[in-house]
Amino acid sequence: MFYLSPVTKEDLPWLFDLHKAALKEYVEQIWAWDEAWQQDYFYKKFNQNSQLIMLDGKRVGRVTVEEKSDHIFLAYIALLPAYQNKGIGTEVISSVMKEASDKGKPLTLTVLCSNPAKALYERLGFVIVESDEVRHRLTYWLAA
Repeated sequence: MFYLSPVTKEDLPWLFDLHKAALKEYVEQIWAWDEAWQQDYFYKKFNQNSQLIMLDGKRVGRVTVEEKSDHIFLAYIALLPAYQNKGIGTEVISSVMKEASDKGKPLTLTVLCSNPAKALYERLGFVIVESDEVRHRLTYWLAA
């Protein structure tokens, strides 16, 4: 069973390594991966509301959830490759889905078109509401 832990400044280098390990392949399919640019962008755009996904006392991923006035936004989720396809992401996302449903708000997210995680989101009940050549925007809404 996973648990969440606050991110500290000391976690930032590890979080960039996680970002690279989890998403580089999909970023490269759309744009080139420029290490310096990616690192600079990551640190400038890092969301302090992020939480570490912990399993057996180890950092295995990151999740960022933002509550907006009319929806909950799953801004970021990534797991180290060794922990993908083991149900952890499904558990984390399901807990965010429950939170959104409890608050009576839809849950939205975006995913790169090249990222196979789209299939997981659709399996969990998300539907694509908008797409462009780079990203899909998906929404989950559990009607009351």
